[in-house]
Amino acid sequence: MKKTSLLLLTALVSVAMVCVSTMALAGTVGNYPGKWYGWWCPYEDGGPPLAGVIPEVENQEVIKSWGHETGNSFEEIKDLIPDFFYNEVLLQPEIWGAFRINETAYIPTGAKPWLEATEKYKGVASLDEKGHIQNYKAGCPFPGTTNAKEIGWNIVKRRANGDNIDYPFVWQIVDKKGHSRWIAALNYYMFFDGRLALDPRPNYEPNPRNIEFIQSACYNAPYDLRGTVALAIRYDSAKKQDDMWMYLPSLRRVRRMSTAQRWDRLPGGGDLFWDNLEMFWGKPTNYEWKYMGRKTILCAHNAKAEAQSVKNKIMGGVDNYFSRVNTVVVEVVPMEHMRAPVSRFVLYLDPIEYLPLWGVYYDKKGKPWIGNLFEASWDANWIRMPYNMLEFDLQRKHFTGTYLRDFGANVEKLVPEFFEMDNLKKVAGGR
Repeated sequence: MKKTSLLLLTALVSVAMVCVSTMALAGTVGNYPGKWYGWWCPYEDGGPPLAGVIPEVENQEVIKSWGHETGNSFEEIKDLIPDFFYNEVLLQPEIWGAFRINETAYIPTGAKPWLEATEKYKGVASLDEKGHIQNYKAGCPFPGTTNAKEIGWNIVKRRANGDNIDYPFVWQIVDKKGHSRWIAALNYYMFFDGRLALDPRPNYEPNPRNIEFIQSACYNAPYDLRGTVALAIRYDSAKKQDDMWMYLPSLRRVRRMSTAQRWDRLPGGGDLFWDNLEMFWGKPTNYEWKYMGRKTILCAHNAKAEAQSVKNKIMGGVDNYFSRVNTVVVEVVPMEHMRAPVSRFVLYLDPIEYLPLWGVYYDKKGKPWIGNLFEASWDANWIRMPYNMLEFDLQRKHFTGTYLRDFGANVEKLVPEFFEMDNLKKVAGGR
């Protein structure tokens, strides 16, 4: 009897801890009345304190909906959805869960300072003989280009998120049985070029090491990851590869990572790799680029600020706004020295910001492996908000939802000294 009671007590405590943990990580969580969501997190009352909303984004008129509870078949829009998502996800709701696409009008970016910088510096940037960018100042370096290598630089030089970024996020990692694991982390960027809001601008000075940006991810939960710190420095150089370090609390040691590990998965068991953060966050000169033309598809370009997940199913982000975007399509092939597990990947980009909105990554046999969907929008200052980044392992039926918990676009505390490992270890709260 005592043993049974002890086991029951342990189970109840475990459930309580999971509930508290999930509530803490995901903000407002619970069944959404009248919906099929297992949990729902609007970005309010526990979600990000956005800097106001843009009325035309917040109050979009839905033109038509397809999928769950609409009576309209996805087959009607088959040509407006990437093949991998239509065939491997939408046609398998018994595995992934139900999905709904709500079409709204396309809203082009209104990021005035970024648009002004794009116009001011148009024609200034160029590529050298090694394909590395030269003389980049701010804004989009190669607006309207069909040169695939230039498009690659447009992707990584977009600075519509701000100069110094602080955005905590939560991962929901779901296996094929619908079991979730939650991870909370802090993500920091400091950009040394393309700066529009914080002095010095447009380039940070002094910069004796010729740094392009510094990035750090600090894990807060669960306990087995708490205190883990990843730190990466990218240099404005065709010759010098990224520097990467990892602090591991279990060893209480900092370990240096090699450039060949850019295609290792991030800690935590999710479906993200270092170079496919936000679909592509690599060094363009490490890849071969091919322009594939334009294609109009439905994208979560001006999404609503909430996250949803289907109970006991794999998929999240299941009921958002999509609009028709005449995307720029590129095919990207990792060079041999990258030792990538993918043979190639295809990205569908917004034609103004060059933000990847869809992506599909193929394994070494040429079969679709990882699919990505980016649900993004803006705050009232037209700062890009990466609300939901959804990653699908199409082969092992596994899902990772990256959901925004807060957002700081131009954070003054993010200076080079902030990114010293001793300080980051304190931020992460590890042992």
